[in-house]
Amino acid sequence: MLVVVIFSLIMGYLFFIPNFYEFLGKHVNAVLVFQENFRLIKEHNYWDIDSKLKPLLHFWSLSIVLYYLAYNCFYFIIYI
Repeated sequence: MLVVVIFSLIMGYLFFIPNFYEFLGKHVNAVLVFQENFRLIKEHNYWDIDSKLKPLLHFWSLSIVLYYLAYNCFYFIIYI
């Protein structure tokens, strides 16, 4: 995961204009704290044209898996 994030930051620095690079930085922050699904909800649509400019778009599924595991562990601890 970190390899993809670092590579995206490097390529974004080289090829994106400053506005898009700032946008990429916000998504990197969301990916690193597993909040990408919430970040994407605040934006338009998953299928919008701008989705081609989001190299970290598919990390939302990892954040959902993390919440699923965290809630199961939490309920397991409470149950014990």
